Amino acid sequence: MNILYVVYYIVVFVVSRIYTVNTQEQCRTPNNSLGYCVPYNQCSFINWLHQRYNGNVPQRFYPYIQKLKCSRDNEPVVRLCCEPDANDKPIATTTEQTMVNRFNLNPAQDFHSQLNAAGFNILSSQRCGTDNGNRVVGGTETDLAEFPWMALLKYRGPSGEQFRCGGSLITNRYVLTAAHCVNTVDPLVGVRLGEHDTSTEEDCVKRGPKLKCNLPVENFGIETIVSHPEYNKREHVNDIALVKLDRNVEFKSHIEPVCLPINSNILRTRPEDDFQISGWGYTEHGHTSNVLLKARVKQLPLSSCSTAYSIRLSDTRHLCAGDETVGRDTCGGDSGGPLIQFAPYNVKKRFIQYGVVASGRYACKFDNKLPGVYTNVSNFMPWITHNIVL
Repeated sequence: MNILYVVYYIVVFVVSRIYTVNTQEQCRTPNNSLGYCVPYNQCSFINWLHQRYNGNVPQRFYPYIQKLKCSRDNEPVVRLCCEPDANDKPIATTTEQTMVNRFNLNPAQDFHSQLNAAGFNILSSQRCGTDNGNRVVGGTETDLAEFPWMALLKYRGPSGEQFRCGGSLITNRYVLTAAHCVNTVDPLVGVRLGEHDTSTEEDCVKRGPKLKCNLPVENFGIETIVSHPEYNKREHVNDIALVKLDRNVEFKSHIEPVCLPINSNILRTRPEDDFQISGWGYTEHGHTSNVLLKARVKQLPLSSCSTAYSIRLSDTRHLCAGDETVGRDTCGGDSGGPLIQFAPYNVKKRFIQYGVVASGRYACKFDNKLPGVYTNVSNFMPWITHNIVL
C-alpha cells in the first residue's frame, strides 16, 4: 500500500510538472495582451486577487476569469492565459502596484506603454469630437446634434422605466459613465443615443422659414457593464464605468463619439482651463430638463471642492470645476455626463473629454454656487483602453 501511495504522488508530481513546463504556450488575454497559458494557481492576476481580497474574490471578476481559461475541458489542470511579470517570467506572482498600473495611470512611466494597443487603435482611428457649429449664443439650451456623443441611461424601477443618468459615446460599442450610475438598486436596462428633447418624438428647430430636424433617436440594450474594480463610494474614488451596448453603433450626424486624451501632449489640463458640461440635468435620483442643456465652467483648485463638500480628493483621480460668479444653477450636468474641452487633437481642434460627472449628490447643486467634482479621465486611460477591446 505504501508503494502505491509513493507511485501515486510521483505520477501527480510528474503530471503537474509537465503542465507547468510544457503547457506554457503563448496566448492572448481578453485585453489582447500577450500572455502564457499557465496553471490556475500560478497565474499572477489570480494570485493578486487572492492577496488583495484575502481569498474572497468578488463575483464581478468571475466573467473575466472565465474568459482567461485556455485549457481544454479534459485536462486535469485548469489553465489560464495570464500576463508575465516585469521580468517576463511566465509563472510569477505580481505586486498590487503592478496591477493598479493597469487600472490607473503611472506618471513615472511612458504614457503609451500603459495603454492597450488594440484599444488605443480603436480610439485613434475613429472620427470623434467634431464641432457641429451653429451654437445657441448666450443660452443654456444646445443646438440639434451639437454634442452628438451624449447618452441617456435608462433604468427599470417600481414606477417603470426612466432616464436617471448620462454618459458619453466613446466608441461604436461603449459608453463612458460614472460607477455610481451603474451600481444602483434599480437595474440599468438601456441606453439612448441621438436625443435632444425627451418630451418630443421628433427633434426639430426652426431656422427662418425652414425646419431642421434630427434623425430619430436610437435605443440600445446592454451587453455588459464594467465598473472600475476599485470604485469606492464612501471615499469618492474611481467613480468611472463602461457600458457595452448590445450591438454596434452606426455613426450619423447626431450620433458620434467624443475624443479621449489618448496622446501625452493632450493628457493634462491646466489650472483655469475652460470646459463645457452638458446634460438633461438627470441624476440617479431624478431629472430637471427635457432639453439637452450646456454650461461653461472653469477648472478650480481641488481644495475648492474638498472644502465645499468636506471630502478628500486626489490630484490624479479628480478634477474640480465650476462657475464661482453665477453658480451652477444653469449647469444641466448629468451624473455620469462628460466634462469636455475644445482643444487641439492631432491636426485639428476637437472636443476632448477630460472628466466624468462624479460623486452622485456632489455632481450638481442647482441652488448653490458650488463647484462640481469630476473623475479625471486621463488617469484612467490604461483601464479604458484595456476594457474597450473585451
